[in-house]
Amino acid sequence: PYVGPVRKMDIRNNRFKKCTANIARFRGPTTGSFVNNIVEDWGYDYTGVTSAGGNAVALLLYGTSNLKCTGNVFELVDWTLDQHVAVLLDNVTLNATLYTQGGHHFEGNTYRGLKYGIYEGTGGTRSDYVEELFDTVTTPFGGSFHTDSLATYRDAAGKRQFNRVGGNTFP
Repeated sequence: PYVGPVRKMDIRNNRFKKCTANIARFRGPTTGSFVNNIVEDWGYDYTGVTSAGGNAVALLLYGTSNLKCTGNVFELVDWTLDQHVAVLLDNVTLNATLYTQGGHHFEGNTYRGLKYGIYEGTGGTRSDYVEELFDTVTTPFGGSFHTDSLATYRDAAGKRQFNRVGGNTFP
């Protein structure tokens, strides 16, 4: 029987190592959680030689809302940095229906050796990012970061904490 468009996906307590593209894709009306996972070395072919370039995204959130993402580690250990993104959030149109991303709660995640930690695409609603730790990440927050999103995060290299509301960063 038909259950309807709403789905829930919970991914917890896993270790993902040397995966070729995305670790998980939440699309459209999908919600749930990504909690206490370790994600190492993604976004290359199986030999670890050819990068997926802009497709090197560990956690892809297209048009999802109210996802809980806590206690995860996203890092490159053996593979070389290219355009790697830990989390990409964006709106998506599926079967002529626009799904808007937002309302997510990120807390206590660690990002190491990446191009982008979190990349918010256009549109969407406010998400919260609390106590996120960025260690050797070129751009902790990228894209058109939603103006109402709140972020408190630490830069491990500079040993400084930042608070960001919308486009303004306060040390």
